Amino acid sequence: MSHTKKLHVLIIEDRALISDLLSLSLEETGDFETTSVSTVKRAFEVKADKKFDLVMLETSLANPVKIRDVQDMVQQFDPAKVVLFGRSTIPMFAQNCLDIGVSGLIPKQFSLEALILTLKLIHTGQKFIPSEQQMATVSDQAMDRCSLSRKEFDVLKKLTEGLSNKDIMVILGLSESTVKMHIRSICKKLGATNRTQALVFAQRHGLI
Repeated sequence: MSHTKKLHVLIIEDRALISDLLSLSLEETGDFETTSVSTVKRAFEVKADKKFDLVMLETSLANPVKIRDVQDMVQQFDPAKVVLFGRSTIPMFAQNCLDIGVSGLIPKQFSLEALILTLKLIHTGQKFIPSEQQMATVSDQAMDRCSLSRKEFDVLKKLTEGLSNKDIMVILGLSESTVKMHIRSICKKLGATNRTQALVFAQRHGLI
């Protein structure tokens, strides 16, 4: 008799009660094995001894999770799928995490059945984003009007979030010189002398 391989899930959650309940609920299905840690640092430590299929990262840990922590997790735990979960996630942070390879966003309001189905879906390589977390995007017509390329528009969006060139490099996977080149091109196309003027123009014309 064959048995389906259990999915090994790493849960990063600093509230012991929630962590224990989540682990127990998943393991009782017979489809999952779980390991729980309370910090991102500890997650990287246990990685040395175990192989994971899924990593569930709580979005509101006591020590705030930085975008570079998430990027390191996506890269170092590969091929495991990294999933954010929590009661609420700042849309800009969520979008940045998706941009660097996070595979899904799971609200804590989900039922256990929905959570299990979503985790299995994500494990197959699909991404899951709740409708309320979907980010508004600019129309292709608006981009064409200003002759911005898709990559230039991606950089422009990150500029609106107040991110530095180095953070944009991390999120979009670009070199610093490429980011600077895109910013110069954006300013030229929008008739701006600096990034501040470019943002003002973009906001006034509904680009962002």
